[in-house]
Amino acid sequence: MTQMMMKASVAVVTLFLLFSSVAVLASELCCTRFNTDKIPENTVTGFKSSSKECDERGVIFERNSDPDICVDPSLEWVKKIIIGFQ
Repeated sequence: MTQMMMKASVAVVTLFLLFSSVAVLASELCCTRFNTDKIPENTVTGFKSSSKECDERGVIFERNSDPDICVDPSLEWVKKIIIGFQ
């Protein structure tokens, strides 16, 4: 009986570590390149900043039916869209 409890405990710990590592990876969003074309403001539904651990700081625009897109936060049109959400 004790051996079964130990196996169950190991399984629970293993699953916990697995899900924890997935959560950490998901929270570290990095932009490897930036979109250089201005995108229509009305297609952006939200935004999030890239992780502080990334080499390049970026903004990730969430869009209606299009894929999320990384943009340079220093661009004026990007700043305007961000301000519109605040």
